[in-house]
Amino acid sequence: MSTFVFEFLAVIVIAILPQVLTGFYPDEMRTLLNNLPGNWRFITTLPGRLGSILLILFIGSLRQDEFQSIGLNWTKAASLSTLLAAGALSVYLLLILFLAGRRSAKSREEMAATRQRVLIGLRYSDTGTPWKRLAAYADLWIAVLGEELVYRGYLVLLMSRQTGILFPWIAFSLALSILVHLYQGRTWKLALGQMLIAALFIFVIVITDSLVAAIIPHLVYNTAWLSRALKSPSEGNAS
Repeated sequence: MSTFVFEFLAVIVIAILPQVLTGFYPDEMRTLLNNLPGNWRFITTLPGRLGSILLILFIGSLRQDEFQSIGLNWTKAASLSTLLAAGALSVYLLLILFLAGRRSAKSREEMAATRQRVLIGLRYSDTGTPWKRLAAYADLWIAVLGEELVYRGYLVLLMSRQTGILFPWIAFSLALSILVHLYQGRTWKLALGQMLIAALFIFVIVITDSLVAAIIPHLVYNTAWLSRALKSPSEGNAS
């Protein structure tokens, strides 16, 4: 088995499959996980998230261009095009979040239900103390880094370089982005929303060749979402 195939299978088994399966957990399993104490919720998710990040960084380090293969080139990260793309997308996503609270009463009720599913799915329901809130934010930031490294850095940037084709990997990445967010709800509106946001992240990394262009707006949006979701029951879904 070639190193390339072995790496791909390792990413599927270690980084992708566990996340996809969470969207299909039976209610009994969700109840068991959600009944864990708050600290244990964070501890149980941390190894998997860190493992995914370290795996992709290790794979990137094996390439001749090292981390550039997964979009982590510090020169490009600090370039004007990357900063402009990241800034523009951050503003756009924050505008979406702002406008979400100004929809109809029915839409706000639907978003409130989605918000509850997201918080429970991410195991953030126990955030009563500053340390538990900090753990929730830290877990969220680690999750964002892992998601970007796996689904954009590895699947889109590295695999397109490795195979010489781009669009099939974009399609695969988009499909997985929908599947790993199924815990938020299984409606076409949520699936379409996740696909569109993922497509925006892919667009900025492809035009800038820098994963930072997606990491920054993803962190900004999800941090703003969690901050408001912990205070308000009428927010939309996290990306």
